[in-house]
Amino acid sequence: MEHLILEALNGQEDSKQKLIERFHPLIIKYARTLTHMELEDAIQELSIVFLKAIDKFEVRQ
Repeated sequence: MEHLILEALNGQEDSKQKLIERFHPLIIKYARTLTHMELEDAIQELSIVFLKAIDKFEVRQ
């Protein structure tokens, strides 16, 4: 998974998409707890937050 994160940090959109797909079940699970939003809206918002978090991720070696 580290290589996907590194590729995503370097702007490779396909790697970002693969990370979203990998974490999609977790995103859906959390979205279901957000009762103040429609499920699809919550999934979309959380996916955006996830992508922003990837951009801020720091890889330590």
